[in-house]
Amino acid sequence: MTNTNASPNTTRESRPVAVITGASRGLGLELARDLAEAGWRLVITARGAEELTEAADELRKTTEVTAVAGSVV
Repeated sequence: MTNTNASPNTTRESRPVAVITGASRGLGLELARDLAEAGWRLVITARGAEELTEAADELRKTTEVTAVAGSVV
């Protein structure tokens, strides 16, 4: 996934933010990886705190991440 609006001068405040549920594995994690590579800031959540922490640590190598463990229902 390529962010065609990204530029080297993009400030933190102007970068888009995505909220992704189920981000510790599967489709949610893959979406988070793609958006991180495209320069998005992420707010991720999942029920499994340990898996979420692992995913957040991986994603933080690429972008800014806020991780919230628990159900959003």
